[in-house]
Amino acid sequence: MSAADFQALGVDISKIPALAPPPGVIPNFVNPVSRAYQAQIAVGICFPIMAVFVLLRVYCKLFVTQNWGFDDWTTMLAVAVACAFQGLGLSVIGHPLGPHQWNVPLSAFDDNFQKRSLSGSLAYHCTATLVKSAILLLYFRIFKPSKAARLLIYGGIGTIVAFYLITFITNLSLCVPRASDVGGWTSATSQARCALPNQRLALGSGIFSFISDVYVLSIPIFLVSALQLPLRRKIGVAAIFLTGTIACACSLTSLIYRVRFNGQKDFAWTAVPVYTWSFAEVNIGIATGCMPTVAPLFRSERRKGFRIPGLSYFRSRFSSNRSRQPLVHDPSYRPPYPEHPGMGALKNGDSHTELGSARSVAQDWP
Repeated sequence: MSAADFQALGVDISKIPALAPPPGVIPNFVNPVSRAYQAQIAVGICFPIMAVFVLLRVYCKLFVTQNWGFDDWTTMLAVAVACAFQGLGLSVIGHPLGPHQWNVPLSAFDDNFQKRSLSGSLAYHCTATLVKSAILLLYFRIFKPSKAARLLIYGGIGTIVAFYLITFITNLSLCVPRASDVGGWTSATSQARCALPNQRLALGSGIFSFISDVYVLSIPIFLVSALQLPLRRKIGVAAIFLTGTIACACSLTSLIYRVRFNGQKDFAWTAVPVYTWSFAEVNIGIATGCMPTVAPLFRSERRKGFRIPGLSYFRSRFSSNRSRQPLVHDPSYRPPYPEHPGMGALKNGDSHTELGSARSVAQDWP
């Protein structure tokens, strides 16, 4: 019976466990064992890391390179939605999620919980879409002259947006109660329509999340491997992108828990590890997406005698074009560095011509 059914019978649902306990187990509503701390620790560690890299990115883009782009706006939107997702998730962690479900009164799974739980799921879909899209847009800025890069990036963004949009709409249509559902959010009809399909939807979302993370990570590795750069420099560039393996590991761990707990009824207990690794995934994903953009902050490492292979590559890609040549062509102007062949087209008024391939930029602008 659902909470709405018990209430219709005049039963006090604050004294009824949300799930029948195993044989010999007595429900404990006072101080039950809980794993809520796992999700709280994940946010406490990963959120500050994400915040630091986001602040470094904003500072670098506004005051160092002065080159704010669409990928930066997408990242800022991803940060805002990620904060909403974590806020909604933490609001249900501890009570009722965390203890075994037989140690939680049925009254805890009320309308308010159902609304926050659904809102958190929808926020995760939006966050995943924005984080992955922001990283792909960043790749577009770095590898734009490459036709292969454009195809991979456009295909990735289109697939990611389409999948999470379908998931968003499906989740919303299944779990929002309808006018015919007597009892609203806690009615038996609404719960039956939402619970099992939503578990399958969450599992499918976890599988897609991991596959798409691997895809997003593989694009720069594939493109960097094709660049004609010294091996040491190529490894340095690839190593910065490979920090994304941490987000992939979080996504894989979340998927493992989704598969392991799929179909189990003790949702209050099994949901916490999924929340935990989802929190880590979005925070680390945003942080790793910011890493290439903060490379210009290390502009002085050569002056100090400390050189990190690959950082000069990112300095060249994110430095402001406005600071390198005048907006209007001046015949007497000479750039303070070896001129890239693609600049001739810009000087002749072709604003659509790129400054050259990533390989040429990395070679000509040390």
